[in-house]
Amino acid sequence: MARVKHKVVGSGVFFSPSLNADAPYELLDVVEGRTVTAKAVRCVQTKEIFDVDVLARPTNAQMIDQVSAAFREVGAWLVANAPNNPARHRAALRLIRRTIRDNYLSEDLQRDVAWIASADLGARISFLNGSFTTEGKEEMVVFAAKIGSTGGDLSPSDAEFIERLGTGLGLPVDRVYELVIESVTAEAA
Repeated sequence: MARVKHKVVGSGVFFSPSLNADAPYELLDVVEGRTVTAKAVRCVQTKEIFDVDVLARPTNAQMIDQVSAAFREVGAWLVANAPNNPARHRAALRLIRRTIRDNYLSEDLQRDVAWIASADLGARISFLNGSFTTEGKEEMVVFAAKIGSTGGDLSPSDAEFIERLGTGLGLPVDRVYELVIESVTAEAA
């Protein structure tokens, strides 16, 4: 019977299920005798070995980037939909800063607004649908409703966008409407 060895053939950072955090990993060839029989991933910190599909999961850093980008894009779409509404621009800037905890400037929002026409927001929403908790999905809808309702009622196109956003995140349409009504009512008070 051939002895099984592990040969390091790569490395990187992954989301370690055992640590529930990002950690360095080594990509291994599993070698029996002189034949590579499989690939595996070893967590450098815990030495635990995983199947290579663990690398398909996003790292915490990747998730933070995706979530930040999604909030920026939703805010930019709503600002682009009301270009002559400075109150909406200010509200979007304030809410984006609060949500992503970043030094997001008016110039950044203007750049995002210019770019949003070519953005694939559907792909971002699809990614988040599989990664967000229900609470996170609802927070995204409330965020959009607060920006969209700045300075008055939601326009039909804003309401349609927020409905697509919420249902794209997997929320029932009735729940999306409840969240929008609660948000708009709270902002008006």
